[in-house]
Amino acid sequence: LHNSEGTTMLIIIPIANGGGTGYYQQGFLDIQLLFEVVVGTMVGSYIGAKFTKRVPTPVLKTSLVALPIFSGFLLIV
Repeated sequence: LHNSEGTTMLIIIPIANGGGTGYYQQGFLDIQLLFEVVVGTMVGSYIGAKFTKRVPTPVLKTSLVALPIFSGFLLIV
């Protein structure tokens, strides 16, 4: 389960790079927003890595499925 979380984060990197490159090529890249997102992601990843080992496995399993679904819902609304 812990490997799944790390792999998921690793897969997000090329997807984000591809999206960022597209925005940059179209002239829509907001440097300040990019900086804020990168800093927030770095801090969140560090804190998440520290707490992941302390959370029970059923909670991790549920979170690994529920959080992307919830995030997708937020994009629709």
